[in-house]
Amino acid sequence: MDGSKEFLNPSSMLTPGLAGGMTMAITNSVAGQFDMVAPGPAYLGLGLSFLFGLLVWMSQEVSQIKRAVLYVLNSLVIFVVAMGSNSMGGGVSAGSKAASLSDLLMSSAYAAPEVGWCCAGGRVSRGTRDECSKSGGRFATEETSAKAACERTAAPKEGPKDNKFFRPWIR
Repeated sequence: MDGSKEFLNPSSMLTPGLAGGMTMAITNSVAGQFDMVAPGPAYLGLGLSFLFGLLVWMSQEVSQIKRAVLYVLNSLVIFVVAMGSNSMGGGVSAGSKAASLSDLLMSSAYAAPEVGWCCAGGRVSRGTRDECSKSGGRFATEETSAKAACERTAAPKEGPKDNKFFRPWIR
């Protein structure tokens, strides 16, 4: 039977899923019982994946070289399935609420506070937009812009002294 026709059938796709699930279950149980710390569980999961990957050697239909390649690839697929489902399961159990599948597959983006320069009280300092607005200052993304804002809002400098020389012409 041609191996290319077997690639996308339901039974061939079920094997990595079942082997990955078994790998995850065994790895989590052993690692939990023996208080294994990272990277121990990952190595254990990789070893079990290669152990389950040995099922490829049962097939007599393919050559030794093709079996060796399939062994490595299947073992890595089993490992990826096991560690991926373990990460998803860890995300559900770590949170206080049950996470949806979309929460597990897509991470959330959190906006970091915008950091820049603040002109407050005639002084320029580095800070966030929120801190600047709380102090009543003017926020700028560049230091030169903040300095210019401080110069515009500073008390006006004393003008020229009253010069009597120009008085007759200005009336």
